[in-house]
Amino acid sequence: MIIFSQTMKVYVIIVVTLLVLLTCGEKEEMVARVGSKIIFSEELQNRADFTPEYRYRGPESGRAAYLLELIINEKLAALAAESLKLDTTATIRNLTTFIEEMALARELYRKKIQSRVRIPKKQIDLAVQQQAQTRVIAYLAFRDEAMAKQYRQRLAEGLSFADAMREIYGLAVDTSGNRREIRWGYNDQAIEEAVFALQRGEVSEIVSVAGAYMVMVLEDIKIDPIVTHSELARRKSYAHRVLRARQEAQWSDDYIRQLAKDKRLQFNKPLIKLLADYLAEKTIMDTGEKEFPQLKFRPLADAIYRDANDYLYNHLQVPMVTFTGGSLSLEEILRRWRAYNFPVDLRSRQACASSIVRSIGLMVRDELLAREARRMGLGNSPRVQNEIRMWKDYYLCTLWFHHQKEMASQADKSIKPQLMLLRKMHPVTVDSMVLKKVEPSPIPLLALRVGQYNGLVVPPFTYFD
Repeated sequence: MIIFSQTMKVYVIIVVTLLVLLTCGEKEEMVARVGSKIIFSEELQNRADFTPEYRYRGPESGRAAYLLELIINEKLAALAAESLKLDTTATIRNLTTFIEEMALARELYRKKIQSRVRIPKKQIDLAVQQQAQTRVIAYLAFRDEAMAKQYRQRLAEGLSFADAMREIYGLAVDTSGNRREIRWGYNDQAIEEAVFALQRGEVSEIVSVAGAYMVMVLEDIKIDPIVTHSELARRKSYAHRVLRARQEAQWSDDYIRQLAKDKRLQFNKPLIKLLADYLAEKTIMDTGEKEFPQLKFRPLADAIYRDANDYLYNHLQVPMVTFTGGSLSLEEILRRWRAYNFPVDLRSRQACASSIVRSIGLMVRDELLAREARRMGLGNSPRVQNEIRMWKDYYLCTLWFHHQKEMASQADKSIKPQLMLLRKMHPVTVDSMVLKKVEPSPIPLLALRVGQYNGLVVPPFTYFD
C-alpha cells in the first residue's frame, strides 16, 4: 500500500511555500546514485525536514539510512515513470510550474532572510536546558475565547482540572485524554513558551493556536539530564536548527508583508467573496458531512469548476488582484486552482469559504515571490533546479504507482516485484561516509512552524508494501 492522498499531496504545496530550506550547506555531496539520478545529502536532509515519517521504530542512528532507502525507491519509480512517458502528462506539467514557484520562493528566502539570521549563544544554552525537561500538562481547548477566559479564571481560583473536564464533557469523561507531555522544540512555539514559564500547579494564560484557545495547567516536570558530550552536542545542534526555523518564519512573514506593500498589492474583495461563497455553497451541497465524515479537507470536484465558470462568466476577465507589473484575473485564478487542485475545508460552509479565500491569498503570494526571484535572476540557481527535480521525482513516483495498480490483475496488486526488477535495471550505489553526516530529526521542522502540526506536513514518504 502506498501512503498517499491527493489532499495531503496538495496541502504540502500550500504549506511548503511558506518555508525556508534549512541546514543547507554550500557543498553538495552525493549520498547515493540510482541509475542516472543522484541523491545529494541536502535532498535527504530536506526531505526529512519537510516530511513526517511515522513507521520507523529503530534507533535514531539508523533513521537516515531508512529514509534514504525510501527515497531510492522513489527514484526507481520515477525512472520507470519516465520510461513510460508519464513525465509528459498534463498533471506533471502543471505541477512542475507550481514546484518551480515553491523553489524560487525558498531561494529568495535564502538570499533575503536565511543569510541574515544569527542565533545568540544564550538562546541556544537556554534551549539546551529546556530540552532536559519533559513538562506534563493538562489542557482545555475552546473555540470560544470568552469560555476560555472563564475557565482560565476558575482554574486559577482553585477549580480542579478533573471537575472542569466533567463540567464541559460530562461525568463519564476520561480526564486523562487531555494530558500531554511537552518537550522543547516539538510543539507550537506559543505553547512551549507558555508551558516553560509555569511552575508546578500554575495555570497558563490563554494561548491562541490554530484557531483554538488553550488553557494549560502544569502538573509535573520530568528531568532528563545530559550524560554524554555527544548528547550535549546533539541538543545544541537541534536547538540551533529549531531557533533558526522559528526566526526565519517570523522574518519571512515580515518580508512578504513588505513585498506586498512595495508592489502595491490590491485585492478585489467583492469578487473574491462572490467566488468563495459560490464555491463553498456548491462544495458543501455536493459533498455533505455524511458522505465524508472523517475527511476535513478535499479538493474541489471538476464539475464545480465548470459551474463556477458558467455562473461567473461575465466576471472571468475582471482582475481579482493587481500589483505593480501585473494582475491575475478571475479566470486565471480558477485555472491555476484547477491545475494545482487545492483542498478546501469541509467542516462547515464558513470554514470552506475561509479556506478558499486563504488559498487565493497563497496563490497571489507565490506569484509575487516567484516574480521577485526571477527579477533577481535566481531561476537558474542550482538549488532551485535540484529542488524542482526532487519534487518532480516524487510526483512521478506516485503516478507510476497508480499506473502499476491500474495495470495489475486483481489477483496480484503488489508493487514489490516491479520494484525488485527496477533495482536490477538501475544500479544503486550509496556513499556510507556521506550518509553518516546526515542527522534527520524524528519530528520534521515544518511541524515547528506556528500553527502547523505533524498531520498537516505532507506529502508522506512513499512505501511499497
